[in-house]
Amino acid sequence: MGSDTIACDQAVADGKASFSYGHEIYWLPNKILMMESLINLDDLPFFSYFIALPLKIKNGSGSPIRPIALVEA
Repeated sequence: MGSDTIACDQAVADGKASFSYGHEIYWLPNKILMMESLINLDDLPFFSYFIALPLKIKNGSGSPIRPIALVEA
């Protein structure tokens, strides 16, 4: 699990900054989630469970998460 993409924000063609974000237009309506800044995922066993526990933020489009990996002992 991972990505080599640096940024997914919209490109500005006319030189004017926009306040809309690409993930709100294309990802969220299609129930595609994005997680950033997770490290050491390559240290997990191939067969493991990953759980992301977000905060409940009313009318929010993002949240910090508490990442948990369940692995066989």
